[in-house]
Formats: sequence, structure tokens, C-alpha cells
Amino acid sequence: MSIDIKGILSLYQGKEINFLLDADGKEYSDKEARQILADLLAKGHKLIPMTQCEGFDPFGGGCPGHPIDEDEAKSDKFNLKKALKQQKRSRDRVKQIASYLKENAPALPKKPENLNLF
Repeated sequence: MSIDIKGILSLYQGKEINFLLDADGKEYSDKEARQILADLLAKGHKLIPMTQCEGFDPFGGGCPGHPIDEDEAKSDKFNLKKALKQQKRSRDRVKQIASYLKENAPALPKKPENLNLF
């Protein structure tokens, strides 16, 4: 699963982007988040992974798909809706996104000044 960068910027036009965290769990400011997303777009990235994903293609391919154990898929425990809800609540997901951003976006100054991106 992934997040479309242009989709975020479109959806949050005129709204604060306040859900991106750095690797330490500290929330990026709206300006910092927009700068990071703009930097990723400038690199050609279209997507951000929502979870750690081996082989993730940020340039549009996204997740290449991963095998699911057949027994697990058949069991009552395998409930995609429940798994997605748990995933949304997971701080690990946020940390993984933060880690991805840290690796793929340049370091921002501590107090970005005069960033008028949008």
C-alpha cells in the first residue's frame, strides 16, 4: 500500500499536513512536510510506502506484491479489513514512512524560513 504524493498535496490544499513524522516520532510542520513532498516530487517520486516494502518503486510502480501464506489466507484470523484498521493505528507504519522520508528527502533546516511552496 502506498500514498500518492500529488494526491496528498491536492487533498490537503488549504489544509495543514500534520501527519508526517521524523524518525524520532516528532511531527513535521506543515511547511516542512510540504518541502519534503516537493523534494520527493522533484526527484521523480510519485508514491510513498505506507509500510516497509521490499522492492517498493516510488516512481509509480509501488509495491510489487508479496506472497501470503495459503493457510493464513484461509483462516478466520486473516481479515483484511481488520488488518487495515490495525495498520492505520500502528506507530510502526508512521516510523517507517518517516524513515523512508529521511532516506529520500534532503535534510531540512530546523526553522525553514520563507518557504512559500503552495
